[in-house]
Amino acid sequence: MDLKYLLETYDIMDIANHMQETYPDQEFDCYLGYIDVMEQLKETEHIPNTMVIHIDYAEKDWDGKAVEEPYWAFYGIEFDSGDRWALDFMSWGKWLKCEMAPECSKLADLDLICHCLWEMTFYGWKEADIKEVTDDLDSRVENVKAGKEKSVVFDNIEDTGNYFKKLVEEAKKEKEKQKG
Repeated sequence: MDLKYLLETYDIMDIANHMQETYPDQEFDCYLGYIDVMEQLKETEHIPNTMVIHIDYAEKDWDGKAVEEPYWAFYGIEFDSGDRWALDFMSWGKWLKCEMAPECSKLADLDLICHCLWEMTFYGWKEADIKEVTDDLDSRVENVKAGKEKSVVFDNIEDTGNYFKKLVEEAKKEKEKQKG
């Protein structure tokens, strides 16, 4: 079972309503964003790939330490190599053809869809928005390699996440300035 199949199985409004139940702390505009994304996905060409989506309820961090607040850990495992990847920047066409790992069957289909939508839109409501973030990150990597910027070492995964959230917010503010 892949994401494309799941999205075709359920009505967009049923998914949007379940999104509100699953992520109640988001502002109303976010739910309109999810509806728009689902409409975009109907027109997106699916791209076969070998990534398998895994969703686990994480009560420990990657180092095995208990976390203050459990969360849904969302990642892909490359079927061929077994490599584990974050999926935030994967093209939506590839998302559509990702198979769900067997343990995902513990979750209801609507939960799977909602977690996928949340993850795939973490950096924007359109693939172009997400590409801007990846282009910025690629540019920063090139600048570090060229000695124009220094790399930052983090002591834990929480610091890493906070750093990238800050980068995204800076990019959004810069974009708003350019529009304004």
